[in-house]
Order: sequence, then structure tokens, then C-alpha cells
Amino acid sequence: MTNVLKANKEKPLLSNKELEAMFTRAEALPEGQMLRAKATLVFLECGKRRGEIVKLQREDITLDEQKQNLQITFTLLKKRKKHAVKRTKNLPAMSPYAQDVIKYMQWLETHKPGSRWVYPSPFSDHHANSMLIYRIVKQLDMNDWPHQHRERRAVKVLRADELKYGTANLQTIFKVQEALDLEKEATAYDYINRYGIKKAIEDLDVPI
Repeated sequence: MTNVLKANKEKPLLSNKELEAMFTRAEALPEGQMLRAKATLVFLECGKRRGEIVKLQREDITLDEQKQNLQITFTLLKKRKKHAVKRTKNLPAMSPYAQDVIKYMQWLETHKPGSRWVYPSPFSDHHANSMLIYRIVKQLDMNDWPHQHRERRAVKVLRADELKYGTANLQTIFKVQEALDLEKEATAYDYINRYGIKKAIEDLDVPI
């Protein structure tokens, strides 16, 4: 039997061109699905797990007081702390990625006014199952999978330090840990050890 997780790790990371193609494919979907798919890609590119994404509530996504940044607050269940913690990611409000999220939030206000969830379940007043995120990704690219975007996020942080310093360093570990909201430094080191310069993706001009 094929080890899917191992097979996925051996594939090249999703390229920026492939990511943009996913955004383009989303354009062919009906409006609500299109906006949801684009917002989902943004949340994934923030380095978040699908379980954290699907639990987003609409009140978790706001503009700051100056309306300069879109603030997305995720709820994380930390095993060592045994309770949920909040982590906020900021995107420049006028960036294309932030605008994709804002447009989806506006659509929800009009079409799902009674739900507090960003991913409302069609069967209850709770949020949808996390498999929805998996299905959205596969609808846009059968070769993609949600966790790959988390790895892309780690590699972007790693790549920035490699370009600046020539190699990763101790601070890189903490930067990756913060970017992915990891509990352990050792997990961040695993990402650095796994990828390093040989699998770094090209630079991105997007604010995540």
C-alpha cells in the first residue's frame, strides 16, 4: 500500500505559478463557491491547519482601527497547554489576498446572515467538517493537499533568512515556530532540516 503522507513529502512543493492557477480555476465556480475557495487558499497560505480554518467565526476576521490591516484570529488547541489559544495573522487590507477574504465575508453577510461561522455547515448551526477544506483544495488542483500550504509558509520564512544571511540560523527556528504557531522548537527545526536551500520556493510578492 502506498504511504500517501510519505509520497506527498517527496513531491516538489506547490509553485507560485501553480498557486495562481488555483486562484484562476476558482473563477469558474459559482459566486459563493468561488469566494469561499479563494478565501480558503488565503487561510492555507497563512500556514494554518484545516481544522483551525474551518473553526473560524465571522467575528474572528476584522479590520484594525486604522483599517490598514485585515486581522484573522485563529483558535488553536495546544496539547501541552490543554486549552485553546488565539493567534492573529495580519494582512495589508488592500492586498489582493485580504480583498479575497473581505469579499467572501461580504457574501456571507448577504447570503448567510444567520450564521456565525465562516464555513457554516449545511446540516446544522455548527461549522462544517474539516474535510470541506480538503475537498475545496482538490477541486482546484488534484495534486495539491492542504498541509502543503503550511509547508510553503515555513519555506518562505526559511528562504527569507537564506537570502539574507546565506543560511538558516537559530533565529530562523523561532521565526518558523511563530509563523506556524508551533508548540515545539524541534518541529520548526524539522521543517528547516527537511527543506533548506535545496527545496526553497521562489520569492513571493504577496504579504503573507
